[in-house]
Amino acid sequence: MSKNIFQIRVGEKEVGKRLDLFLTQKFTYLSRSKIQKIIEQKLLTVNGKNPQPAYLVKEKDEIKFFIPQEEPKRFDPESIPLKIIYEDQDILVVDKPAGMVVHPACGRKHGTLLNAVLGYLGDFQLARAGIVHRLDKETSGLIVIAKNEQTQSFLQLQFKMRSTVKKYLSLVWGRMGSQKGIVDAPIGRSRMNRKKMTVTEKGKAAQTYYKVVKVLQTSEDQFVSLLEVTPKTGRTHQIRVHLKALGHPVVGDKTYGRNQSLDRKLGRQFLHAYYLKFRLPDEGEKEISIQLSRDLERFFQTLTVKAQSG
Repeated sequence: MSKNIFQIRVGEKEVGKRLDLFLTQKFTYLSRSKIQKIIEQKLLTVNGKNPQPAYLVKEKDEIKFFIPQEEPKRFDPESIPLKIIYEDQDILVVDKPAGMVVHPACGRKHGTLLNAVLGYLGDFQLARAGIVHRLDKETSGLIVIAKNEQTQSFLQLQFKMRSTVKKYLSLVWGRMGSQKGIVDAPIGRSRMNRKKMTVTEKGKAAQTYYKVVKVLQTSEDQFVSLLEVTPKTGRTHQIRVHLKALGHPVVGDKTYGRNQSLDRKLGRQFLHAYYLKFRLPDEGEKEISIQLSRDLERFFQTLTVKAQSG
């Protein structure tokens, strides 16, 4: 059987599941949208017939599908300045500025971090230019890029197994109920707005730790808290969604925030990836940290009217 052709039979315990969900559970490396696309292209059959994604599987259903070989995507190298924090023969670590998208996508094929990395490294053939994790467009901070296949695979496995440590600094509205804590709440796409994420029982497991660094009272007699945030999982918009669920949205967050004068003054979300810890194939553990970005530091200094340590 071709490596692009897959076959599976439905067991007794899987009866009644949606076809697309059943397949994403069985083939975890395939996204639900990818499965739906395969079904829509009629590259999948159930008992020899083309079903809909919402088809409810039955016991002994014979499912066969084909994944066509995709042409590798070509992206243009661009001469875009990079703030390089660390570099050796295996990795490149950069400080991504707010406003820069990590990967090209529909409607944005230029000006991304991937384009910049290709421009810096030259003739570079690794998938996604060696970028093994991501940050939201309006989040600044550390991103690690692999320079060879061994390091790329090694890092990808660590991010998948959640053995890396990522820490962020975030300014949120209000005073936290405790000096440290954990948000353990599943995250999924909002039914009201598919571009937004939300805490929902039907979502994927997500955990975020936080610790209060400092509490500030602004000139408008509003409290904000500087947090150190450590996500244990990597769901889309995870930190922002979890902090909103606590009632303390990130200052400046245009999607999940409050849209108050302080938010508009900042102009982007106060979320900065300042610390990374991971392992390399031959060098062991690597720790890298940076300071707040200049725009966030300047904004933070304007708020220090009355401050107290966390």
